[in-house]
Amino acid sequence: ELLHIPRNAFDASLLDRSSRRLARLTRRFDSTVLLIPSRALWIGDSRHEERRVHMAFRRLACDANQQVVDVVESLEAGGEPLSYFFDGDGHLNAKGHALVADRLTAAVLSETYDCGS
Repeated sequence: ELLHIPRNAFDASLLDRSSRRLARLTRRFDSTVLLIPSRALWIGDSRHEERRVHMAFRRLACDANQQVVDVVESLEAGGEPLSYFFDGDGHLNAKGHALVADRLTAAVLSETYDCGS
C-alpha cells in the first residue's frame, strides 16, 4: 500500500503570512533559514504543486533578505532524493541528516547562502 502524503495547496496569502512571521522571528538574530523540503516533491501526484509551494516560500524568504540554505539541490544531486528519507515516512534518515548537516555547516562556515547576506 502506498504511503498517504498530505498535499499542500498553493495559497499565496498563507505563504506571505508565513514569510512575514519568519521575518519577525529572525530579525533580532543573526539567523540562517534551513529549508528542508517535503518528500512529496518526489513522490505522489502533487509533486508539481509541492515544488511550487516550496519555491514560492524560498523566493519570499530570499526577497526578505533571509540567509537561506535550501537543500533541494543537494538531495537531488545523486539522482535519488528519496534515499535520504525513511521508507514510508516523511522524516530524514541518518543519511539525510548527515547530508543536511554537511550542507548547512558548509554554508555557515563559508557565509555562502542560496540567498541573503
